[in-house]
Amino acid sequence: MRKKALITYFNGDYKKIQKKCNEYGFEVEIYNKSKSNFGTKVKNIGVDAYDKFHFIINNYDNLPEIVLFLTDNIYKCKKKVRRFEFILDNHYLLYDKSGI
Repeated sequence: MRKKALITYFNGDYKKIQKKCNEYGFEVEIYNKSKSNFGTKVKNIGVDAYDKFHFIINNYDNLPEIVLFLTDNIYKCKKKVRRFEFILDNHYLLYDKSGI
């Protein structure tokens, strides 16, 4: 089963998120909205809704079975960290069902 995590980066700590996703077997792709030169460059349009749409449209014929859409600021909020870790710990439930 293919699992992918898409991290929208602007100026947060994507490396910590990437490491955690890799520990759970997720392939990680970075959508970079900053002026830095790494990952897949995308336009800095609004929040991450553009990035989700961009990913789905450009990968429509080859979407992974599970995709996590993440932003680079997860570790700035305890509530987001708990939600992120809950999803990682329980993502196996999606093998038989869809959506959390």
